[in-house]
Amino acid sequence: WYVCFPGQVLPPSVWRALSCWYGGSAAVERKVALDWASGEPHLELYPLLVRASVFDQAGKPRAHMEREVAVSRSSTVGDLQTAVATALRLKERSLDSSRLWNYAHSKPREQDVLGPSLAVRSVLRDGQLVVLEVPNPGGPGGDGREWPRSSVQAEMDELEDEQGQSSRNNPLGGTPLGGTPSAAARGEGLVGLHNLGNTCFLNSSVQCLSHTPLLSEYFLAKAYLNDLNTTNALGHQGRLAQAYASLVGSLWAPGRRRPLNPSAFKKTVARLNEQFAGNEQHDAQELLNWLLNGLSEDLNRIAHKPFIEQPDSDGRPDRELADIWWRNHLKRELSIIVALFTGQYKSVLTCAHCGYASARFETFTFLQVPLPEDSHRRVTVALVSLRGDLVPVKYSVRVSKTGTLRDLLAGLVQLAREESPQPAQPKDDEKPPSIRTDADTPQLDLAACDLAFVDVHQHSVMGLISADQPVNKVRENALLWVFELDPVANPKRPEQAEPEEEG
Repeated sequence: WYVCFPGQVLPPSVWRALSCWYGGSAAVERKVALDWASGEPHLELYPLLVRASVFDQAGKPRAHMEREVAVSRSSTVGDLQTAVATALRLKERSLDSSRLWNYAHSKPREQDVLGPSLAVRSVLRDGQLVVLEVPNPGGPGGDGREWPRSSVQAEMDELEDEQGQSSRNNPLGGTPLGGTPSAAARGEGLVGLHNLGNTCFLNSSVQCLSHTPLLSEYFLAKAYLNDLNTTNALGHQGRLAQAYASLVGSLWAPGRRRPLNPSAFKKTVARLNEQFAGNEQHDAQELLNWLLNGLSEDLNRIAHKPFIEQPDSDGRPDRELADIWWRNHLKRELSIIVALFTGQYKSVLTCAHCGYASARFETFTFLQVPLPEDSHRRVTVALVSLRGDLVPVKYSVRVSKTGTLRDLLAGLVQLAREESPQPAQPKDDEKPPSIRTDADTPQLDLAACDLAFVDVHQHSVMGLISADQPVNKVRENALLWVFELDPVANPKRPEQAEPEEEG
């Protein structure tokens, strides 16, 4: 073998000497191999580079153990299998009974076992995934071994047997949704989820998805196995879809009544996204957004997403342009999630100079809309009347948020003059009136000019508050004190005209 660095290829002894004298970066090793066409030895500068992993006990590739392995293009699958075991640091005895799977395709039915004598150049390509399968000891087979991938294969075989030749129409137009368990064999899905600390955000999101009929039927019928995409770099190698399918199956199990502990699903979510690790509170929409995106990528039927440039409107009708944008979107994203949870919204950009308008029809899964905000608020006021037989009375006065305390006084005067202490019931389209909180309070004839806001602190009057102060300066749940002043002593009261004397 030889060692390469930019512009030069050196024998190992020369490279070691230069590294010892001058230091340097890591070496890039290349081997001399026999050319598969001519049979002559040559220095192979560009060997085959593949991604390699190993199955877990459930028959799924371990993403965290994925390594890049380089082998000669003239080598066999058996040589690659040895290199993969070495890169993954597996025991030598594991090689005697292991086999290598070709994961070039995302569909489980198109993934097959590679024969040890096959040439890698004829069955593999750069960058693709190969998965080493090591049997589990003590299996039910005659040789005492059990292949992890057999569980996935058994599920697919069972699905095909139960579906037979029947299929049902569905939003994707191909994946059969009619399968087992049948509607009679399913539960009602009315099962609660235990709160694991502050995981109500997780429980509410799962319950919403669980009671989306077509989505739950898709998973309960195991139709997702036909769409499982384990090679999508943007997905989670199907692990999120498998975890959700297991959770939905438990929620809809026949006869299930007791609440379910979603700890297994919670651990999977935390492992795939550290943001949701632990038992802290999170935003339900953030989780739901990540969950739908992850499921869509794990179930995406498009193995290789092409680059598509979306067209401009160019005077096309909205219906025609929206269909073009939607078809282009389906060339990159095609899953049950897209069929059920994706829509389009129109945005128009108009040039300020020439007036040209360009329309776009973007896709969306979540559409955030603002909640209507009330332009009024309620302020609690404690009124101290001049009548000595009345204790201070509390009123809840509805006033505009942009108003002043003077408007609050006007509302208080109107509320105090009401004949009945109980307010009339508002109609459905009307705002509720102000409320007088003390039902036994008699009707009071007040004048706004005889009322003053007083700053009361620890049962002491600290001073007066200007009636021109904005209402938005009053804190929420604050209690304002209003005193009725003696009309004779009130300097701000308009002077009444003196009656003329007769005669």
